[in-house]
Amino acid sequence: MILKFYVKYQTLYLLSRDPVIADSSGYLQANFQFTDDWAGTDKTVQFKRTVSPKITDGKPLFYDIAVDSDGNCTVPWEVLVGEGTFNVNVYGQKTGTDGTTVKTITVNSVDVPVGESGLTTGETPLVSTKSKYESMYEAIVKTETNVETIQKAVTTSEQNAKTSETNAAASETAAKASETAAKASQTAAKTSETNSVNSATASANSAKASATSAGNAAKSATASANSATASANSAKAASTSEANAKSSQTAAATSATNSANSATASASSATASANSASAAKTSENNAAASKSAAATSATNAANSASTATTQANTAKAWATSTESPDGATDTDSSTGKTQSSKSWALYSKDRATASASSASAAKTSETNAAASAKAAGDEKSATDEIYYKTKIIYGHIFSNIVGPSAAAMTASRILVCAGAAAMAERG
Repeated sequence: MILKFYVKYQTLYLLSRDPVIADSSGYLQANFQFTDDWAGTDKTVQFKRTVSPKITDGKPLFYDIAVDSDGNCTVPWEVLVGEGTFNVNVYGQKTGTDGTTVKTITVNSVDVPVGESGLTTGETPLVSTKSKYESMYEAIVKTETNVETIQKAVTTSEQNAKTSETNAAASETAAKASETAAKASQTAAKTSETNSVNSATASANSAKASATSAGNAAKSATASANSATASANSAKAASTSEANAKSSQTAAATSATNSANSATASASSATASANSASAAKTSENNAAASKSAAATSATNAANSASTATTQANTAKAWATSTESPDGATDTDSSTGKTQSSKSWALYSKDRATASASSASAAKTSETNAAASAKAAGDEKSATDEIYYKTKIIYGHIFSNIVGPSAAAMTASRILVCAGAAAMAERG
């Protein structure tokens, strides 16, 4: 809020009409508008309060606050403490080039009343609590939310269980495929091992044949030498035999090379067989690990499904159970124990039905009272009619019987008494 002031020459006017309320701080502003003769002066507002709860030494509160270029300043919070009045005035000064004051303008002072505030301090406020029905409603809403969350969790768990089941089936299929591959690798390893044994046997036989050929060549060489010494005629045969021996020796060397190559091939085949057997063992281990993982996944899926079922049953109990879902004490409950959302709803329905019955009974009582009042009115009307007719008969007898006899007067009295008796009986 802004307190607006107008300074005309040396007169200060308060233009604002809005009331100032005590105990605010940093909020109330003051704005001053000046006539042209204040131009070039430094303007300062003085706030003073002589009676205040903040005064402890008997001296008034007094503050000088500079006005900005737009004529604004903040009212000191100290002069706003408590109900009362503070005083405002403003002055302007113009300083020469040598620093001396060459002009001072002053104004009258204006009192600004401060009204009592509704602020309460020094007391601890109470915390507003919720009613029983608000708490019931929030509990029902919370239960419904929990049920929806649990239902979603159950759906997710079921989906996860199905996914785990699918993964388990796939793992089982992969395990079977790995097992089949392992068996095939094992068969191939056995075949390779058989081939290696056969190749080694063939190599041994070839080496044996080569040794036999070498022995035969040595025997032939000896025979050739004996033949050369024994007979010159056998030289040609010896040369031929020697050539044959060299050929046999070459064949033996070739056979030995072939045997070595066959042995190398056998060793390579044996290494390959060992590698194949190792790969088969690795595949078998992998198949076993896949099978174990599939079993673990199936177990986890079963556990998830069991947990989801338990949570669903708990949520169902809090939603529809006719007994306390957890047996805990609840002083607001009609049974003294916690109840499900359905039980609270039925309780509320019974209360509403009882209220409706009470309202219906009240309406019936009102109707009966109106009927009784009408019957009483009808009876009063009938009584008034008898009284009126009796009065007419009495007047007729009185006016038309001249010199009534004692008997006539008696008859008149009887009629009057009969009318009164009839009225008394109806009343």
